[in-house]
Amino acid sequence: MIELIKSINQDYAGFLACLISFFTVITTIVYVLFTYSQMKATKESVKVMQDGMKQEKQPCIGIEIETASIGKCFGDYGRRQMFFKFRVENIGDSPALSTYCISNLKLNSIKHKNGGEIVKMDYQPHYLPYLRVGQKQHADNRYENLQIEYLFKDITVRHAKNMKRLEENPWRNPYQGPEIHIHVFYKNINNQWFESHLIQEVLRIADESITTSPYTPPPEELEADKSYSLKLISNQFSSLQIRMVDWDYVKEMLVECQDE
Repeated sequence: MIELIKSINQDYAGFLACLISFFTVITTIVYVLFTYSQMKATKESVKVMQDGMKQEKQPCIGIEIETASIGKCFGDYGRRQMFFKFRVENIGDSPALSTYCISNLKLNSIKHKNGGEIVKMDYQPHYLPYLRVGQKQHADNRYENLQIEYLFKDITVRHAKNMKRLEENPWRNPYQGPEIHIHVFYKNINNQWFESHLIQEVLRIADESITTSPYTPPPEELEADKSYSLKLISNQFSSLQIRMVDWDYVKEMLVECQDE
C-alpha cells in the first residue's frame, strides 16, 4: 500500500504542481482585474467630485447697456463715431478673469455689402483683467461711419415697412429693428471659458435735442453738426444668454474682431 502511494506521488507530482500553479495564476488574474476595476471606479468618482466642485462656484457676468449714442462729425472727412456704453457685473460666486467685451450689429431689414446680416465693430475689444465677486465695471464699444450708415439704413427701411404694414396689414406683427449683440468672454480660476451674450433691439435714432415719441420717424439724414441718441427696447424684452464655451470659439471671435 505504501509502495502504491509512493508510485502515485511520483507519477502525478508534476501534474498536481501544474494544476496548483494554474489555479494560482487564475486567482491572481481575477484579483488584479478586480483591483483595477475598483481603482477605475474610485478614479471616476474622484473626477465627478472634482467636476462638481468646479461647477459649484463659477463667475457669472451680467450686462446692462447704459447709453447708446452717435456723436457729431469731427475732422476734415466728416468722421463720426457711435458708442455703446454698458456696465458689466460679476453676479457669480467666483472671480472672472481675462474679460473681453466685444459687440456687433445684426441687420434685419437690409444686408451687409458681403451679403450677410452682421456688422462688426472697428475697434479692439474692451479688456478687463479681473472682476471680483460683486464688482461692477464700465465698458464701451465704438463704431465708425460705415457701421453707422448700415444702422441708419436698416432703421429707415424698417420704419417704412412698418408704415406700410399699418396701412395694409395692421394685424401683422411689427417688423423688427436692428439688434446690438454684446459678447462678454471670461474665464474662471480653472481656465474654463464662459460667454455672456446680450441681445437688445435698436428701435430708432433720435435727435438728442428733441424729445420724441416711440413712433417718431428716423431723420431723413444724419446732420454733421448734431449728435443723436439710440433708443433701445426695454431691458425686459431683451435677451441675456450665459453659457460655457471653449477657447477656440473665443479665439475665433477675437481674431475676427482684429481682422475687421
